[in-house]
Amino acid sequence: MTSKEQYCDYKLYLKHRQANSYYNDAIKIRNAQSNVDWVKHCSIALHKSIILNPHNTDSLIMLKELLKPNPINPTLTKVLCDRYKKDALAELRQCYSASDLRKKY
Repeated sequence: MTSKEQYCDYKLYLKHRQANSYYNDAIKIRNAQSNVDWVKHCSIALHKSIILNPHNTDSLIMLKELLKPNPINPTLTKVLCDRYKKDALAELRQCYSASDLRKKY
């Protein structure tokens, strides 16, 4: 079985492939931590990944790690997380139709 055959249609295959790409971008951003806004960019990339593929467990785990309370250096609050989720959805709406981005998580 090829990787394309496990998906019900080609559009779903492309969405999952793009979701994996966003997850890989988030890993690169987290590992580099080169600028002040790395948490914002990492969170937005993870939300894009989860919106496109709600079953992407790696993205969900990484987002939960960013949300863990850290009293010394708080990385991400729930309010910021919700705002970054809206930003990610707004960016994805420029590329995908509303039916492709049905709320699943």
